[in-house]
Amino acid sequence: MVRIIDGAVGTAKNDATFFGRTITAAVDDLTPDVISTFTGGKVTASVTQSETTLYRVWGGGSGQTSTWFTRQMPSSSAQAKGALSLPAHNAATFVTVVTVPAGTPIYEGTAAKMFGGTGGGDQIFIPREWVSGCQFGSTNPLQ
Repeated sequence: MVRIIDGAVGTAKNDATFFGRTITAAVDDLTPDVISTFTGGKVTASVTQSETTLYRVWGGGSGQTSTWFTRQMPSSSAQAKGALSLPAHNAATFVTVVTVPAGTPIYEGTAAKMFGGTGGGDQIFIPREWVSGCQFGSTNPLQ
């Protein structure tokens, strides 16, 4: 669980202070199922220090709003499916630009080889309770 502490001051990369509240993210906040999606279980917890642009790849049985993102705009559906090791229900037919506000906890690493994908792409997990603060902007089709 991400921790919010009133009146504290953040001092590490995995925390940030906004309006007198410190937001702290730690890898041990994640479930083993989430950690296993990162290559070698290596994931870095941090809190965005400023507004950040990410991309959400989706389609088929996978909706636009989710907890999984990437920093790189995919070049194609096939590239996204492979590099991000997307599950079969994610058809990767669309990519949406997502604006993540400062003070959002993120967990980042390299996508593990899963679901027949090669992995190796940049993968970001944002806890569900923080996704509602993100702005889902323009959507484009992926070929």
